[in-house]
Amino acid sequence: MSRWGIGPAFTISSLLYGGVVIAFARSYAPGWRLAFIPETVTTLGGSILTVAGLVLFTAAVVPLSRAYKHGTLETGGAYAYVRHPIYGAFICLIVPGIVIVTRSVPALSVPIFMYLVFHRLIRAEEQYLEEKFGEEYLEYRRRVGALLPKIF
Repeated sequence: MSRWGIGPAFTISSLLYGGVVIAFARSYAPGWRLAFIPETVTTLGGSILTVAGLVLFTAAVVPLSRAYKHGTLETGGAYAYVRHPIYGAFICLIVPGIVIVTRSVPALSVPIFMYLVFHRLIRAEEQYLEEKFGEEYLEYRRRVGALLPKIF
């Protein structure tokens, strides 16, 4: 598996789906908007979510690149809380932020689609990590949630 993991397949499928949803919303459902929420609230909220997602993305990419270069398993920083903070940043923060800014009701399905794609594709990446790091990865997987921190 490359250093990009499932990232390319995840990103391409999500962008294609998002493009179809946006085209549908603009062509067939222009009235399906989050009109009940003031535009200033959606713009501010979406901007905050997007910035938070970009910060999480950056905080995850930098140490992961370093660990990949050295052939080690990254378990510190953002990875101490979730196993896949890069994908989580997209699903939980960046995309919902963009959806809120666009104020499109059909676009609310994009994060759901992304989660389903993630759930389907992540098995291959986790299998690779298990083969490469063995018991170290299995212990890490038991302690740390995939996209959201384990509370108990």
